[in-house]
Amino acid sequence: AVVASFRKRIERLVEKAAAKQNRSLLRLLFNKHRVSDHILAIRNFLLLGAGELISRLLDLLKPELDKSAEDVQPFAVTAVLDGAIRMTNAQFLPADVLDRVEVRLMQRSPGDTGWEVFSLDYVVEPPLTVLFTPEVMDRYRRVFSLLWKVARVSHALAGCWQTHVWAAKMLRSVPQLQSKLQGIYFMRQEMHHLVGHIQSYFALEVCDGAFLQLFEGLRRCGDLDEVISLHSEFLSAVEEGTFILDHQTATAQAAANRSARLQQLRSGVEGALSPEDIERLAEEESISALSCLREVLDLCLRFDRLQEALFAEALSMAERRNREKAGSRRSKGVQGRGRQRGGEEVPDSPSMQLILSFSPHLMEELDLLREAFDNRLDLFMRIVAEAANTYKNDSLAALVARLDFNEFYAGSEDVFDEIQHATQAAAAAATAAAGGTPGLEESAEHRAMREAERDFRHSSIQPTIWERRGGGED
Repeated sequence: AVVASFRKRIERLVEKAAAKQNRSLLRLLFNKHRVSDHILAIRNFLLLGAGELISRLLDLLKPELDKSAEDVQPFAVTAVLDGAIRMTNAQFLPADVLDRVEVRLMQRSPGDTGWEVFSLDYVVEPPLTVLFTPEVMDRYRRVFSLLWKVARVSHALAGCWQTHVWAAKMLRSVPQLQSKLQGIYFMRQEMHHLVGHIQSYFALEVCDGAFLQLFEGLRRCGDLDEVISLHSEFLSAVEEGTFILDHQTATAQAAANRSARLQQLRSGVEGALSPEDIERLAEEESISALSCLREVLDLCLRFDRLQEALFAEALSMAERRNREKAGSRRSKGVQGRGRQRGGEEVPDSPSMQLILSFSPHLMEELDLLREAFDNRLDLFMRIVAEAANTYKNDSLAALVARLDFNEFYAGSEDVFDEIQHATQAAAAAATAAAGGTPGLEESAEHRAMREAERDFRHSSIQPTIWERRGGGED
């Protein structure tokens, strides 16, 4: 009994001394080394929390990052970063924080531009490396790479809108070109709708939500191990929300899933599908949301380059047409080619012939890009909706509901049920969060209308991709 009592006393003394040392260690980290400031700085720079700075960087870095990766000069990019910091509210951050922000050029591959190799970095040294280990910083850089690409695509699409507004005014005198380019406006709007909601989801639902939980948890931490564990949970939540963890899991299981799915398809649908269709279905089964999203973003960037070429050619044609019409008006008493007869354009002038056969190779490339974008986007919607239903993720369900608020993408038969379940889950979560009661049950008339619309979408009389977007040639 005496030995047991003495042992308990010693244990209490050890626990008390350990608690005291842990409190001293936490005070040292949070007061002297200001760990909270560094976590906030990483949120602002590597997770793109400083929106004003990121927007300015995208504007200023474009001329440099449009170059080939071999031609990008680190000192030039660093100078742009320093200038962007001085022009935004980031200049008021502590000097110790700003000194740690650097430009990092990643390993390049053949054909890469500066956009693919550019990355921001945050330099840490002991004792901060206890929390920000090299492995942790590599994880941050992977998240930055994805967020930076989404921001780049959003910036490029905003530039497309600016070009389209200006070009629409310049092309008013040539309505034939306006009608041919109308599909580009619809496609840009659809891409902007997708990328804008993805960017908002990453910033608000994923990063800000996890960051708030992190800072609330740091106040309750009693030792360094709890701080490290909480920070690891925060980073894992960010990786999961940005589909990076799911991508790693899918990559590890892709080979097994692919072979199993191929065997199942070959045995179950022998003769019903071609080998190419079987291969495509197996590939879709093993693809991850992140891979699909990256393909969609690449297609958006291809669209940016393609629409720039199309509008350059259209403006050149419009300028030639205007010169021809001006010369025709100067011809006195001669009804030359290109003038108006009875209010209609004469289609026999050289410029008019070019307009009527406007850039067939570029328009064909645009149609192929549109089809690829639709296929990848439908697949992405299905994967996200399946994940929202499988893991009961209210944030993903809300994302699906925002992306398909008018049930446009639910027109695809293999996507309809998943999206319906996800949107219903999002509505239920919103009702529960608001503390309200569910709305009135759907009327029989409205339900019959929705079923009829669904039957039409699944029928063999499907509109073409161009007509679904509301575009087409006049």
